Amino acid sequence: MKTLKLTLIFSFLLFFISSFSFAQNTADDYLKCGIKHLEKKHYDKALESFENAYVLNSNDANILAFRGQAKHHLNKYQEAILDYNKALELQPNYAEVFHLRGLARFELKDTTGACEDWDKANKLGYSDVIDLIIQYCMPKTAE
Repeated sequence: MKTLKLTLIFSFLLFFISSFSFAQNTADDYLKCGIKHLEKKHYDKALESFENAYVLNSNDANILAFRGQAKHHLNKYQEAILDYNKALELQPNYAEVFHLRGLARFELKDTTGACEDWDKANKLGYSDVIDLIIQYCMPKTAE
């Protein structure tokens, strides 16, 4: 009887330990999950996943960039800019983040700041901003 109790306790402990270890998500797991939510336009769920990733790894510029994007889609432009700023502190030549921060600044009617960011992104080789620069940053000529 004593052996049966010990076996049951041991089995329960093994089950608990294995369940616990499988339940532990990494920052990368949360990041991937958040990206999937972002692609499906489930911005609240995406933000929650990116928040979880950030708790596990606050020094990842990608996590901050994606968290900023989720906030941007939720019209939290100031908060998005704070995340983009942190991402750029960690990775100063992250061209896509300059593009994203420029978009958030543009939403806040900071055209000068947006144009500066898009110009920096362009100089870093991120050509997706060229149309934005032409449309919003170049002086209009009188026709």
